[in-house]
Amino acid sequence: MNVIKPAVVAAAGVMLLAGCGDQTTTSAPAAPGASAAASTSTGNGIADLSAAEILARAEKAVTDAKSFHAAGTAKQDGASMAIDLKESGKNLLATISMSGMKLEILAFDGQSYVKADPKFLESAGVKLPKVSADILAKSWMKPSADDTTFSDMTDGFGLKELLNPSGELTKGDVTQLDGKPAVVLNDSKGAGKIYVATTGEPLPLKATDSDGADITFSEFGAEFPEIKAPAATEIIKLPGKS
Repeated sequence: MNVIKPAVVAAAGVMLLAGCGDQTTTSAPAAPGASAAASTSTGNGIADLSAAEILARAEKAVTDAKSFHAAGTAKQDGASMAIDLKESGKNLLATISMSGMKLEILAFDGQSYVKADPKFLESAGVKLPKVSADILAKSWMKPSADDTTFSDMTDGFGLKELLNPSGELTKGDVTQLDGKPAVVLNDSKGAGKIYVATTGEPLPLKATDSDGADITFSEFGAEFPEIKAPAATEIIKLPGKS
C-alpha cells in the first residue's frame, strides 16, 4: 500500500520548483488498536465480498460522504514524517511535518497553492535573505497558469492514491480496530493493509504499509471551513516557466 506517495510527491514537487524510488521492504508494523480476534461476517455484509469489491465499496462510501480527514505518520529515507489531510470534494488542505520542517498544500476551486517554512525552503535549495524567506513562509505560493507542478502534487492526495495497493489485494480476517469491527485487506507487495468497517457504512478506517506508514481515516462528511481560498494579501504569484 503506497500511502506514503502523497508526501513524497509533494516534497519532490517543491524541490523541483526551487531548482533543485523504490521503497525498502521491511516487516509490516502492527496497526495500533487492532487485535487478532476474529468476528463473524455480520453487519453491513462487506466481509462477504471479494477484496476488490470491498475496496470499491469503501471508495464509494467515502465519495458519498463527500469529505474525510486522514492523519498519521510515514517514513521517507528513514526519516519520520507526520501527514494531516482534510479533503472535501475536490478541495483539500494537507500538512506534512518532517524534521522540524513544515509543508502545506492547498487546493481550492481548481487552484493549487503551497506554503513552506524557511527550514524547508533551505533544505530544498531556495537561497533567499531571511526576511524574504520569513515572508514566503507566511504566504501561499501560486503558480502561473502554465505551471502544473502544484496540481500534480495535489493529485497524489486523492483517495484512490491513498488506498492504492502496490500488488494484489487479498481479504483477511475480520478483526477489531479501536473497538470497531473491520475486515482487513492485505497487499501482496509491501505488506500493506487496509481496514474497512463491517458495520454502518463500509468506510476505510486505517491504511498501513511496510515502510511504517500508518494513516487513520475519520470525520467523514464533516465540514472543513479552514479549506478556503487564501486572502489576496497572503498570495505570492510565481513567474511562468521559461
